[in-house]
Amino acid sequence: MPFSSDGSSVDFEHRPHYLYANLSGPLTDPLSTIRSLTETFAECRRLGYKDLLLVRHGEVSLNFSEVYQVANQAVLSGLGEIRMAVVIKDAQKMDHIQFGVDVTHHKGTQTRLFDTVEAADHWPNTTPSTPRVEADRGFHESNPRST
Repeated sequence: MPFSSDGSSVDFEHRPHYLYANLSGPLTDPLSTIRSLTETFAECRRLGYKDLLLVRHGEVSLNFSEVYQVANQAVLSGLGEIRMAVVIKDAQKMDHIQFGVDVTHHKGTQTRLFDTVEAADHWPNTTPSTPRVEADRGFHESNPRST
């Protein structure tokens, strides 16, 4: 299902307890990235899923300011209603992706960045828990600052 003329597309797979979304295409434009995420969240809600495993393929060339814009808009677009596990297949700019996960986490979402699909696949099947770091399980999680 193509989202835009920039070559982005998404394929959905229905899993027993979550929606698996495989997004392909470059992350070069904040608006098309926001549109892709918004439509993915809408599909998740439409199908009645509370958990989403999002696997992203493609170049990441957003700067930190654009990543903040995307993360902030993702929260406003419904991410707060969904637990989301994220796997980025392109290892470039992982610090940017982690920053985006941190932004959404600080805004109250349950979002985790994983190294592999295999590690992420187990997370949606668990009950929600308090944030913690489990580097030995293969994922990176934001560590919210106390206010």
